Amino acid sequence: MSDFNLRRWGTAAALLGLGLLWPVSAEESKGEKVALDQVPAVVLEAATKAQEGFKATEVEKEMVEGAVVYEVEGKAGDKTYEIKVAADGKVISATEEKAEDKGEHAGHEHKKEEKKAE
Repeated sequence: MSDFNLRRWGTAAALLGLGLLWPVSAEESKGEKVALDQVPAVVLEAATKAQEGFKATEVEKEMVEGAVVYEVEGKAGDKTYEIKVAADGKVISATEEKAEDKGEHAGHEHKKEEKKAE
């Protein structure tokens, strides 16, 4: 194989490797914090209805499989919940976060109780 062909194949392999190693596609994203007054009302209403007594304290917006999803974190009584809501107000899941999830009991098994929307 000539030196030119080796460089061409090496460049192609490097570019392919970069594509495979890219951790998140341009369409998928990590959560971006959103001020509560900037969250669509339909999203907050859905989260509030998903868990009785729920009050949102923090919201992150992210792209999941090309769709906007809001992760609404808050409290109902003395329990903390994370409720995932689509931009159209459909509840995707509601998860109770245990003390272990917050790192309060390091070294213990993490447990979550999750209710999936039907």
